[in-house]
This record gives sequence, structure tokens and C-alpha cells, in this order.
Amino acid sequence: MKDRIVEARREGLLLSTDRARIEVDRVLGWLLDSHWGGAMTRERLERAIENSVCINVFENAHQVAFARVVTDLATSHISPT
Repeated sequence: MKDRIVEARREGLLLSTDRARIEVDRVLGWLLDSHWGGAMTRERLERAIENSVCINVFENAHQVAFARVVTDLATSHISPT
């Protein structure tokens, strides 16, 4: 995916879209503990990460949050015709 890395700091937290920073095992653990993500596999998660815009939050170099957005990166703004 050809998105660009965005990072911002605020009150001791780092928000990053850098996939290389993702603690995949930690994220997988969160998903496996959820009621809807119990069937997730590491292989499927890695494929999802690779093909999504991922948003991560880190505190003291430890990942504390993860979200991903499925997008085509082409229609971020749709203007009325």
C-alpha cells in the first residue's frame, strides 16, 4: 500500500501510521480476547495490516491502541457535483 507515514506526539503518546512499529502479537492478543475477533490468525492479521491504513498509539514505546481503516486512498474528499 502506498500511503505515507504520519506521526504526532501529544501528552506522552505517539500516534503513528508506521506499520513497522506494530506489535503484531499484542494486537493479535487484543483481537483474540474480543467477542468478534476470536477467529483471527496471525497470517490474516498480517495481511489485513499490509492492506489497510493502520493507526497505532504508543506510550513509553509500548503499543496501547490499534485501529485500521480500509480505504482506496483515492476518495478522501468527495465534492458535490
